[in-house]
Amino acid sequence: MQQCSVCGSDKHHNEFVALKHRNKKRDSHLRCRSCAVCTKCKQDLPVHKFEGTSKFCRKCIASDIHWKCSTCESDIELKDANFDSINLKNAKSSRNDPLVCLKCREQKGVTPKDTRLYPCPVCGDRGHLKFDAQTLAKHRAGNRQKQLLQCTDCLQTHERSSV
Repeated sequence: MQQCSVCGSDKHHNEFVALKHRNKKRDSHLRCRSCAVCTKCKQDLPVHKFEGTSKFCRKCIASDIHWKCSTCESDIELKDANFDSINLKNAKSSRNDPLVCLKCREQKGVTPKDTRLYPCPVCGDRGHLKFDAQTLAKHRAGNRQKQLLQCTDCLQTHERSSV
């Protein structure tokens, strides 16, 4: 059994691209067959077409014109004004963090740590930063029916109107 450097899963040596598993000194990164497909252009490519443990091929990294936000799925032009520079760096690197546009970060409260949207009955879908951490933890644990999930903005508005 060998461990894939990209996805981290243990697989039989037959699951790795031809002969790369035999000489680990020659290639410091072992890439299984399923990780030899670029996540952006979806092409099945040889190992040397990837940079280290990145899931994006060198051609896609070099052509960095448009990227998709993991939350809103919008195809956004790659500019400093559209993405956080640290998030962009980590998305391109071997960390492969989910890319979140600044609009989703600011308006919805989403970060690369958690790109899911949670339901607020008043505001609609919001990111994890817009909710109380303990309430959200209970919601994630499966207590969805017992506790109504409200964002912090709604809770503050409700507190002001009841005073």
